[in-house]
Amino acid sequence: MLVVICLVLVALLVGWLVEKIHLPAVIGQILAGLLFGPSLLNLDLPTDWLHWAGELGVWVLMYEAGIAVDAQLLKANFKIANRVAWLGALVPFTVFLIIELSLQQSLLIASFSGLVFAATSISITLAVLGSHHQLGSRLGSIILGAAIIDDIIAIIGLSGLTLLTSGGNVNPANLLPLVCFILGFISRRFAPFEAFNHGLVSIATWTVIPIFFAGIGLQINLLTLKSNLGPLVIWTIIAIITKMLGALVASKWSGLPTIEAAAIGSGMIARGEMALVILSAGLASHLITSNQFGFYTAVVTLTTVIAPFIMEPLFKRLH
Repeated sequence: MLVVICLVLVALLVGWLVEKIHLPAVIGQILAGLLFGPSLLNLDLPTDWLHWAGELGVWVLMYEAGIAVDAQLLKANFKIANRVAWLGALVPFTVFLIIELSLQQSLLIASFSGLVFAATSISITLAVLGSHHQLGSRLGSIILGAAIIDDIIAIIGLSGLTLLTSGGNVNPANLLPLVCFILGFISRRFAPFEAFNHGLVSIATWTVIPIFFAGIGLQINLLTLKSNLGPLVIWTIIAIITKMLGALVASKWSGLPTIEAAAIGSGMIARGEMALVILSAGLASHLITSNQFGFYTAVVTLTTVIAPFIMEPLFKRLH
């Protein structure tokens, strides 16, 4: 139990440190997992306990994502946000589906890969928009609306894939992330839940959510990634281009100026927590191997790290 407490404390500390260099805490928490895992210290950890704590972290993350859905915000900019979301998800999904099929992967695994890179990180988008005072702007509303729609698409897609991997049998546990998302969405509309939601998310932010993200790092072995550096770089570039291109084209199609369209595209690049939730579900259902999990997670992490550096100069030009 002591080693788990140390893991949480280190995850929180490293998360806080990376925030000081304007990166999301998620990255630091994954790095803490890398430190404790087979890549470096290879410590003996209570895997069953960490698994269930991580599962709880996923459920709270999905509940929090549901709370974040602002129906009024979505309604005001729905037409443009919907185009950005669907084209921004469809382009990377299709490209990665084709890549996986060309590598002789099954349609199920190819679809899973496409789903991973169709997702968007709301938390990273929120952080950059906030730093440029764009959260209440039309542009900020479009990006957030599109990111929320993307995550809804990803959650529904994940539920469908986990249903398929269970042989068509409905396992209630596979649908829990979607249920938590819906509950969060509903609870937002009832004032008495506000204090409960705040308390739940605050407690989880200091406990089970860091365990979930540290658990991602624990399952990555950097030694196995050394031989895949070339593909890792190529996949990261494709992940960035496909997401940004899809969102940019959708924005231009909606009549926005090029600089605004590019800013919206950059705001959709980061995959972050939603992609990591999908990857964890894929590993748990044996849809992907541990090596594939490590590779995909590395690509997702790189897009998450790189995204703010692409967003910053574009948003500065909007001022």
